[in-house]
Amino acid sequence: VYVLSPMYGVSFGPKNGGSEHGMLDCRLAVALAAWAPILREHGVVKVEHFSTYRPGARVRSRGKSSGHARALAIDAARFHLADGRVLD
Repeated sequence: VYVLSPMYGVSFGPKNGGSEHGMLDCRLAVALAAWAPILREHGVVKVEHFSTYRPGARVRSRGKSSGHARALAIDAARFHLADGRVLD
């Protein structure tokens, strides 16, 4: 799935705009929906990520399939706060 609108006041999206790397497994979308109210409570209005889905992604140290290969992981890159600050 793709999250196209804010969840509980928090937007999630790829840092590079739109791409296949913003696709989420439904289970990750549910986890983000559970996390969003906590983020919002702390002033976060937007989370940019490097990627969620990377076909064939592997854990470097173990060679096992990564959660990214199944769109079950997120690499949060930047948090935008309601007061205009950005946490990189």
